[in-house]
This record gives sequence, C-alpha cells and structure tokens, in this order.
Amino acid sequence: KVYFLSRDGLIVKEIFDQTDTFNYHTQYLFASRRSWIVPLLWKHPELSDILARISMSPRITIGIFLNRVGLKPDRYIDLLDSFGLVIDTFYKKEDLFKDKRFIELFEIIKQDIIVSNSKNEYLALKKYILDNVSNEKIALVDIGYNGTMQYAIEELLKEIHIESKIVGYYVGLNPKAQLILEHKINAKGFIYEPGRNEDQCNNISSYIAIFEVSFLAHHGSVERFEIVNGEAKPVYYQYEYDETDRQIVNEKDFIVQYQKGAIDFTKYWLDNPYFKNILIDPLIGIINMNLMGRKPNKFI
Repeated sequence: KVYFLSRDGLIVKEIFDQTDTFNYHTQYLFASRRSWIVPLLWKHPELSDILARISMSPRITIGIFLNRVGLKPDRYIDLLDSFGLVIDTFYKKEDLFKDKRFIELFEIIKQDIIVSNSKNEYLALKKYILDNVSNEKIALVDIGYNGTMQYAIEELLKEIHIESKIVGYYVGLNPKAQLILEHKINAKGFIYEPGRNEDQCNNISSYIAIFEVSFLAHHGSVERFEIVNGEAKPVYYQYEYDETDRQIVNEKDFIVQYQKGAIDFTKYWLDNPYFKNILIDPLIGIINMNLMGRKPNKFI
C-alpha cells in the first residue's frame, strides 16, 4: 500500500494515481509532526528524548518549542517571566537547551506535556492508525526532509503491535538527517539524499517556502486527532491562505492554479504517445523551479 502524508502528499497522490499502471492501493493519510509526535512523548518524556524527536530550526523561540510539544504558549508567560525567559525571543537552539533556566522550566512543565496532552492524544491517534494502516509492506510518501514523521509512525506501529515494513519515498532528504545516516529508517530521496545530489538541498532550501506551497493541500495542518462517535477524526489548524483580507493577491487561487498546471502537464504527457518512453531526470525536472525560486524574473 502507498500512503501519501498530508498535507504535501495530496497533489502527489493525484498525479501518482493518474500514472500508476500497477493498480497500487493508495491512501491519503492525515498527519503532521505535531499530531504524530506529541502522542508519543509520554513514552520518552526526558528533554534529550524529546529533542531527538521534534524538528527545530537552528534559531527557535520558547513559544515554538511549547507548540511542538503540544502546549499552549500563552498559558506559560508568567512562569517564563519568573525564570527571566521571554516567550517570543529567538535563541540559538544549542544555547537554549543548555540554559539552566530552561532546563528547570522544562522539569516543571514535563507533567503537562505527558498528562495534559500526550497520553490523551495517543489514544485517538492509535484509533486512527488501527482504522487506516495495514500490517503489510508500506510505501510512505512525503516531500521531505528529515524522516521524523516516518520514524514517528514506525515507533507508533511497534507500540500498537502492527508489524509493517516501511520504506519512505521523498522529493528530497536532508543530507545531514541523523535518522537516515544512523540507519534508523529506510528512506529514499527523488531529487537529493545523503550521498547524492546534496547541493540540491541548498538550492531548494533557498526558496523552501515557495517549493513547499506548490505541494500544499487546501486544508489546514492537522493539530491532533480526537474520537467523535467512535471514529478518530483529524482536528485542523486554520488554513493559512484563507485570510484573503490580508493578501495583496488571492494566494489560495494562485496555489490552485499552479497545481492545476502541474496536473494538466501530467495529463498532456500521458495522452501524448511521443512521450511514452521518455524519462525525465530529476535534475532536469527541477531546473525551471530552481530558476524560478533562486533567480526569478517575469519570463519564467
């Protein structure tokens, strides 16, 4: 079975289903780092374990950290003040997590992470996985970049005793991704991966927001799962491109048209017998997007 992770996997699934000649069983699987990783934090609640499981940028705010572990940052402003910490100030990641004040703060909020969110969310996510994921060979499809989602689902499947062999297929994989370098997951990158086309990681990273939005499904990110009438349902954050009153252009419409162009191109390619036996090399396929992202002009 081929599972396409939300939100970036939806358009990939649509195009895959058009081109699939082997009749694979495909499914769009609701997922996000927040909704899959937080439910497992209660199993490994120490700070070092949590930092190994959540993805963070080199510079981070405490508010971002609290969000990543499933807490509401606004509830902790007074507590942060008592430690002389500021919720929206950016700190170097390595400095923040070695700061004695932050370490003491974490020990206070650790029970909130475990009891208030993680254990409850685990039960709902477990129900969703049991209802939607089979114990067989699985291809997990996403655009990238570190494999944390794949690691989370593999850990969850082991926890609920589902034996599955998973291979992750990604548009690109971070050449420095520890999960891959340490062989903790089996994953492959289409455009780049550790040891192959690594320079493309920097190329795409320079316009990563544009690159990612071209894959984005038209619904909000999944915050968590909850059980409604015996069925596990995703709970979404607001879709960020619905706020048309703050936009110079209708960004949602732009994304829809951009993705329609990709789908139309695929249909054109499939319907034209001239292209039947032509394979596009990944580096050739990405060249115009790299030009648009890194050296934009009105002619591209």
